[in-house]
Amino acid sequence: MNVLKTDYRLDVRALILPFALTLLGLVVAVQIVIMVNGNQIGLVENLLLAAVAGYYAYVLITRGTRLRQIRFGMLVTHATAYTIVNLSYLLHAFVLIVANSPAIRGDSNFLMNEGWFGVTFGMATGWGIGLLIHAFASVASRGWEEHP
Repeated sequence: MNVLKTDYRLDVRALILPFALTLLGLVVAVQIVIMVNGNQIGLVENLLLAAVAGYYAYVLITRGTRLRQIRFGMLVTHATAYTIVNLSYLLHAFVLIVANSPAIRGDSNFLMNEGWFGVTFGMATGWGIGLLIHAFASVASRGWEEHP
């Protein structure tokens, strides 16, 4: 019987799933803080977003070598982070828009509150461009950023 042994250190589930679940917990906490603070995006909320980015950077630093040895490992991690973080803000903004909340409305000069505009359109667009470039580069290298 031919049994293929998997190196647990290179198991995509062991590397990405805990990251994704932790990231999900962090962004839910951020969204709760935003809600408690009147659905406003201010200094505290941006600092919490920076802490989420810090966790993402920590994961890339501590697990990056192993993720690069898994086919499309870094791309999947990047796409997972993009989706979880941006979707949390987009869902929150969607609820505020549907509820016609004054928290998301802009002033006479701009249709949308600047803080909400930044974390929805600005962050999703800027990060999305980076993710698209990463996707093309990963496909060009056949999914390997570093061969095992």
